[in-house]
Amino acid sequence: MPLIGLNATCMHSQPGFRNSGVSVYARNLIKALLEEPDPEYEYVVFCNADFDPASLPALARARLIFSPAPGDSPWRRIAWEQTGLVLAAEESQIEVLHGLLNVSPLLSGCRQVVTVHDLTYLTTPGAHPWRRRVWLGVAGRWSLRRAAAVLVDSASTGRDLVEIQNADSDRLVVAYPGLDPDLDGAVDSRSLERFRLREDVPERFLLYLGTIEPRKNLDLLIAAFARLVGRGYPGRLVIAGGAGWGGLDLRGLARDAGVADRLLLPGYVSEPDKPFWYSSAEGFVYPSAYEGFGLPVLEAMACGTPVAAADNSSLPEVVGDAGLLFDPNNIDSMVAALEKICSNSNPIQSLSRKGRRRAREFTWAETARCARRAYRMALSS
Repeated sequence: MPLIGLNATCMHSQPGFRNSGVSVYARNLIKALLEEPDPEYEYVVFCNADFDPASLPALARARLIFSPAPGDSPWRRIAWEQTGLVLAAEESQIEVLHGLLNVSPLLSGCRQVVTVHDLTYLTTPGAHPWRRRVWLGVAGRWSLRRAAAVLVDSASTGRDLVEIQNADSDRLVVAYPGLDPDLDGAVDSRSLERFRLREDVPERFLLYLGTIEPRKNLDLLIAAFARLVGRGYPGRLVIAGGAGWGGLDLRGLARDAGVADRLLLPGYVSEPDKPFWYSSAEGFVYPSAYEGFGLPVLEAMACGTPVAAADNSSLPEVVGDAGLLFDPNNIDSMVAALEKICSNSNPIQSLSRKGRRRAREFTWAETARCARRAYRMALSS
């Protein structure tokens, strides 16, 4: 069988990194590929130095090669990808090398497939440090030119590649990420009550869960929430997730808006706790300026939580008719969506049912099927 190399050095097993978007993508795609009942390919998986294979039992079906670079050192990881990975792929006689995080080795001689998650370094450049923008600008464009096939997380990202990077649309494969099979939204009432007591969860609240960084428009969310409070909303705003780049002072923003006592910041949320936060909220809000996909939106819908999301990039593809959309740059539009979510009206209650159905349409088995199609394209190139 053909040998496929999966560059999964972006995959983590440590708390705090494990549920980052790219790590979730890598873990679940690899799991789906390796658990294929009638495999077309054999796999070599390249991992970072501190990745624990026991955290992903499916890896027993693949050969593992470890980078000397730890997972929390992105520039050391990149340096190894451009040197050591090239040599390891050649020594292993890999026929197709799949880069799971936007770029591939620039000097590798084997066929290339690359997953491009988004173009935020171009569409929202202020969301990235300048070194990352420069690196992705050079390596990303070169990877696109060399790749025999390019997986994209959404049709929106595919359009961006064609319009901004002049990518060949014939080489693009839209492969939506799937719903984490462990997050099926089923939370029993007793466990939920214990969680609410343990975490001192408010009776009523709106939830954002995701990376805390400037492009998520959390400053505008706090401003919109303050206006909602001014109109009589009695609940709180919970902004949960690990800190990304940008150093946002959310407490300061809430204090300036007069809602410091209404803001709750629980920080990093573990995978087992996610369904409880989603299920406890009366609404999930995702005001991001740009998303290649937006996994938290899918997770919230799976838990039956009514969703209000920005009307840009890939988010309308994810939400479909199962949630509300608003202009994230327009406070009035955001407030109107939040008011509808909090109304508990029949149309809003129906979003809970629609959201669950919509979330079930996104599976990692389908993502893996699209990846195998990309490998066939590469092998025939």
